[in-house]
Amino acid sequence: MSSSVPILELAELSLRFGGIKALQAVSIGVAAGRIHSIIGPNGAGKSTVLNCISGMYRPQGAIRFDGQDLLRRRPHERPLLGIARTFQNIALFREESVLDNVMAGGHHRLKSGILRGALYWTRFGCREEERRLRDEAVEAIELLGIGELGERPVSDLPFGDQKRVELARAMVSRPKLLLLDEPMAGMNDSEKAELAQVVRKLNREKHITVVIIEHDVGVVRRISDTVTVLDFGKKIAEGGPEEVMKDPAVRKAYLGEEEP
Repeated sequence: MSSSVPILELAELSLRFGGIKALQAVSIGVAAGRIHSIIGPNGAGKSTVLNCISGMYRPQGAIRFDGQDLLRRRPHERPLLGIARTFQNIALFREESVLDNVMAGGHHRLKSGILRGALYWTRFGCREEERRLRDEAVEAIELLGIGELGERPVSDLPFGDQKRVELARAMVSRPKLLLLDEPMAGMNDSEKAELAQVVRKLNREKHITVVIIEHDVGVVRRISDTVTVLDFGKKIAEGGPEEVMKDPAVRKAYLGEEEP
């Protein structure tokens, strides 16, 4: 169930890379249980926002998630708070199987420790942990339509299926907040429609708040509750998808139309 209370709050985020202003006082609030899209032209700062949330960059300003000050948390602590993400450039173990990659998404939940569990699993508790995690991984890849690929190495898969593997891995971490960086890149219209339906299902049935970067305006309109538009590191519009798409500044920056 969605809420009007923000689960994620970004306040006046600013970030420089040398003389480049990647973000300029960007503030965004994402209500719990919503799908919030971040759109804008290439180089607008979209992925930079996700990198700040996940801890890859440390910006000026403030980031709060579910009552926690994220800037006081190290990157490896954020999954423990319920934050999972996928990447624009796929980050998978290419020589490992689909199933092993997806199971890696739940390693932070293993009481026995990932190394000990991977090497031994001798005690009943360890075996039971592995069985539960494997069951979750199988459920995730089946939901994403790649169940028959479980034993295949990731390197054998086309780009679109690798995107699905990465999403399945994020699901296994049991996130409260799912950060998706262009999850539908490299997919045809039919594949995009299927994956959009999966994202919507995760949001509605699993009550996962989603922040998604997506270039396909049709997808943004179909799945988003709210949208933020960035251009040259600045927020230029925010609101419902239809409202935002009608904004003259958005049409000029994102769709290439001239203002009347």
